[in-house]
Amino acid sequence: MKIKFLFAFTSFLSLILLAQELPIDGTFSQNKADGTSASWELHPWYGYQPLASIQVKTAGDFNSLGVDKVEAEYGTCIRTVQRFPGRSGDEVKIALRARGKGTAGVQLHYFTKTTGGIWLQTSPAKKFSLTDEWKEHLLSFTITNAATTGETGAFHICLIGEKGMQAEFANVSGVLNEGKYRGEQAMPVQWQVFAPVDKDFQPAPEDLNSIPSSLAGQTAQKMMMIANQLDMAVLMGAGVGKCAWAFAEIESKIECDWTIGAGADWWMVVYLNGEKLLDTSEHGNQKSPLRYDNHIARPRLKAGRNIIAAKIITGKASSILTLGGPQDLRKIITRMNMSGITWIESFDSETVTCSGNPKLIQGHPSPGLNHFTGQGLFRTAKQILIAPPEQKFTYPSNDKPYLATSIRIQNFGREEDTRRNSELDAFFKAGTEEFRFRLLHQANKEQLILKTIPALPDAREISIPYKILPADFIFAATSDGEYAVAINSLVDSSSRVFRGENAFFKVHREFNTGLLFRSTTPQEAELVVDNFIIGSAADESKTSSVPFRNRLDQTFDPVKENWKMVFNDEFDGDSIDLEKWYFSYNSRKEYATVKDGLARIKADWKADRSDLESASLYTYQDFLFGYFEARVRFRKEHGWWSAFWLCTDNPSNPFLDGFEIDIYEDYYLRSKVPGGPPQDILDHNLHIFAGGALKSWNYNSKLPGTIEDFYVIGCKWTPFEISYYLNGNLIASSASHSPYDSVTFDPFNHGAGFTPLKAILSGCCGRSGGDPKDGNFPEEFMVDYVRIYEYPRDKEPKIWLTEQPPADFTVQKGAILTFEVEVEPSRISNAPIETVYLFDSGFLLDYKRKPPYRFEVMMTKEYYDTTDYVKPGRSDKKLEFAPALHAFSLVAQDTQGQVAFTEPVVKLLRSSQQSSPYQGVAQRIPGTISMPRYDEGGQHVAYFDTTEANTIDKSKTFRPGEGVDAGKNVVGGVFPWEWMNYTVDVEKTGTYSAKLSYGTPLLNRRGFLLLVNNKPAGEFPVVTHALEKTWEITSISELKGIQLQAGRNVLTFIAQSGGINIRDIVFVAE
Repeated sequence: MKIKFLFAFTSFLSLILLAQELPIDGTFSQNKADGTSASWELHPWYGYQPLASIQVKTAGDFNSLGVDKVEAEYGTCIRTVQRFPGRSGDEVKIALRARGKGTAGVQLHYFTKTTGGIWLQTSPAKKFSLTDEWKEHLLSFTITNAATTGETGAFHICLIGEKGMQAEFANVSGVLNEGKYRGEQAMPVQWQVFAPVDKDFQPAPEDLNSIPSSLAGQTAQKMMMIANQLDMAVLMGAGVGKCAWAFAEIESKIECDWTIGAGADWWMVVYLNGEKLLDTSEHGNQKSPLRYDNHIARPRLKAGRNIIAAKIITGKASSILTLGGPQDLRKIITRMNMSGITWIESFDSETVTCSGNPKLIQGHPSPGLNHFTGQGLFRTAKQILIAPPEQKFTYPSNDKPYLATSIRIQNFGREEDTRRNSELDAFFKAGTEEFRFRLLHQANKEQLILKTIPALPDAREISIPYKILPADFIFAATSDGEYAVAINSLVDSSSRVFRGENAFFKVHREFNTGLLFRSTTPQEAELVVDNFIIGSAADESKTSSVPFRNRLDQTFDPVKENWKMVFNDEFDGDSIDLEKWYFSYNSRKEYATVKDGLARIKADWKADRSDLESASLYTYQDFLFGYFEARVRFRKEHGWWSAFWLCTDNPSNPFLDGFEIDIYEDYYLRSKVPGGPPQDILDHNLHIFAGGALKSWNYNSKLPGTIEDFYVIGCKWTPFEISYYLNGNLIASSASHSPYDSVTFDPFNHGAGFTPLKAILSGCCGRSGGDPKDGNFPEEFMVDYVRIYEYPRDKEPKIWLTEQPPADFTVQKGAILTFEVEVEPSRISNAPIETVYLFDSGFLLDYKRKPPYRFEVMMTKEYYDTTDYVKPGRSDKKLEFAPALHAFSLVAQDTQGQVAFTEPVVKLLRSSQQSSPYQGVAQRIPGTISMPRYDEGGQHVAYFDTTEANTIDKSKTFRPGEGVDAGKNVVGGVFPWEWMNYTVDVEKTGTYSAKLSYGTPLLNRRGFLLLVNNKPAGEFPVVTHALEKTWEITSISELKGIQLQAGRNVLTFIAQSGGINIRDIVFVAE
């Protein structure tokens, strides 16, 4: 029974992780002598009389509250004796189990105070039908004020039932999320605007407490706010530095907290009743895109008349002032992502399942995504249908309310000169009726236009910058009639969500959906796409509410902070110091030189002018946390880019072998058009590889000077913070994935990494840097110095495991893994422990605020779907729960923000199915185990391989249809944590040694693990061979002391690194 309850409330557990748990006696354990609850009582209102009967019951190992004899006209209400504090905007979530007959529900009753005070109003009731079986219910409420009688300060939770109901309630739980936005009063629509006004003019204080008839010689002009925007251009024309003042009135019946949001292009000051609330006079709006949640204030409205006054000074792009009240702000969903897949075409295979006959191309990687993908190139001079095989799609379940069609649009023409005017429709069709979202593309314009077909009376055409491509376009709808279009850019991580309503989506329940692409000229148009998905979509918040501490320093100097320098290279010699640095495998070594105190990394054409080549330098030292800085001058030519980054040679898991921190990449500095002036945008990325997927997040930032200048660019990496600095100042930026106004990553909005990394300087060649034919070569970027300072860890608390899962390396689905830790404050600071977190491969599963710090992880999809583990990054690839490697670490943080973590506990999740010997014949020991003769049984049973196709056997005749990259004599193309099973017959029990034949020219490879019947037997170490830049199998690795039992055994061979060819293992008895 307890296990069932744990599964049933997994989704609710994630809510508790993010909120304040309410002290409800939901187990009905606090009871009176007569058997009634001491924490719940019948509401005495006359409409509920005669009062129903309630009694606490015991059923098995839990209590329930039984309710019957509900005979009153308005049913019954059982409320908590206690009132809980709550204010306007707070969200209350109630979870419970119920069974019985009739209709039950939950409601909140609002009061001004927790004790005393006056009753205000009730919330709308959330009702559900009862059944004979226990069912779980999750209900959400947003607290409101009573518009005319008072400000809410407290509430009762009420279980309600209609007349005739018979019910039992059990396991009632409640959490409260503190509201980000207070109040309900709407932003005024009617405004009085004075324009143009001298930008240095400042009204008298009395003019800010009323709406003047004239201001600075200008009379008031009425303006209607449309879609939360006032566009001053109609009154004073376009241009930089023009000024206007806008006034409006808010009438409030009560005194209460309120929230206002504002943004402007470019400078603004906002007042309420003469008090300055927001001021961007010094630095401008800074945030992008322009939106009314760019800047937030939380003033208090007085009862009666309130005056808003706002000043705007225009910038380069527009003359818009945008304002929103609390209800507007609550409607903003920063990002929508696909949350489930019903059908997908990834364009990664040799054939496709969608219509339209696309040409399959190996697409160039999107800037910052770090990997290639297959893409579909569609061409037409008329119109083509791009759709899945004929099938109907229906709305998902309530927890994933949007039915969605998603397409990643790379471009409307692979080159500028192949862009043609075209339209792309995303359609939802039901019978003879349909609804379309249309994207209009014009080759000579830098904006896409989005609109609906048929056009609705209130529908606006929406402009979308072409430069944000590639981007994911999500077209979604709910059964309530709401639709949404979400656009998530891969270029700058910006997100745009546009919403509306149409009865079409409310009337119909089944749809055909797909895309129509047409040329709007007689010429052939192109569309390049990726990841065509139909499934469910969900809204996401960009702000983590998991409790943790971070110190964001606006300026940072590691020397002043007494951080110890542990590495530096001032490049004062006459060549690269090869005791500090080594070259990457594909480097052109002579392209990295030292001259005049500067390291110079060059890019130039290969001899056949097929492409560019350059060099990358890796430190021999590894560094765990610290401050990393380099003084650099960037490159500017098309076709390549420079980078200063932290990584390892072959990362696959942030708790085991590394991840990637891109301190900067400068591919966006190239000119917009060949021969034009350079741009001023840097890109900053975080890449985390885990479970066979890549999660990425990025920010853009602007250079404060010219591209010819030198800049000191740095990164502060601590356990819970990765922040980037330019010339000692925290870099300002924003992104849809982040709550910060700076280039900052953390483990809860992004991911965690606790493995040492190398510092790297790279010249990178590829199309992310543009087309090299548009560049002038050779070109070099320059580095004055690299300095690395160690993060002090002497004040960390102590944490150690007291319980962990059994020693078996593998686990199966459904297993429950138990972890428990003890934690001790730092002996230097004595700071109390604040929170203990459980992470899997860099992503949060659970946390606790007080001991015992004991966690249970269920290896099920249902459990993992409630955690951060599955959330996608900007690459939009979820970490699906499937057989994969898991690395668990428990992390403690104290009240001073210091962090400690355990060594990872590694488990390989595998299928419970058994593999069988290749061609029915087990290999024998003593003897030679041929690596291509791995077991039969397929993916996740006999092997795990990250690629669908065999890339080694070009003839496609050896083991066709299998994913292992194998020929008859060798396995190659190995990726980290791929594995293969080998069923063997052992002649006799004993101790054996084994020699592995392999080859790799790559440095810093981790060895191969060997399991015997799922238990670790040791590791084959891997050392690069002397044959530089060849992959011949010339090396031998020996593992001794392997205990084998006579008879049938299963060996599992696991790669911990990639880039190694393997041939065989020779076993001999010791």
